[in-house]
Amino acid sequence: MYKTKVCNGWTYASAKKKTAIAKVKVCLNESFVLVINNPANDNHENDALFKYITHNVFNLIRYKNFQVFALVKGGGLTSQAYAIRLAMVKCLLCLNDGIRPVLKANNYISTDCRMVERKKCGHCKARKSCQFSKR
Repeated sequence: MYKTKVCNGWTYASAKKKTAIAKVKVCLNESFVLVINNPANDNHENDALFKYITHNVFNLIRYKNFQVFALVKGGGLTSQAYAIRLAMVKCLLCLNDGIRPVLKANNYISTDCRMVERKKCGHCKARKSCQFSKR
């Protein structure tokens, strides 16, 4: 259903949330490993909300023997976390379609298409305009 690619035991998928783009590769492993970008200079692992959003998928399906490598750029930390989660879900659905009802019940499969509205010409922001003077 999703655009995923399987090569040498790895499953590849990508996902977007606002302006954040995540590319994820997943394979089975003896223990759980999640690597995001370059862990030496990133602060993704320190953020509790980021960790909750990304790890909650594996807690939900009750199976943690995966090795996950994610490359994410653009957007903020929360958008990046949701993009990574959606890409991981795409990979997991490619590996096992039996977990679809559980993920769908928790609304992990749906994508969010909302984007920032563009700035209009002659306005201060997208909707805010200059003060109107009657005289």
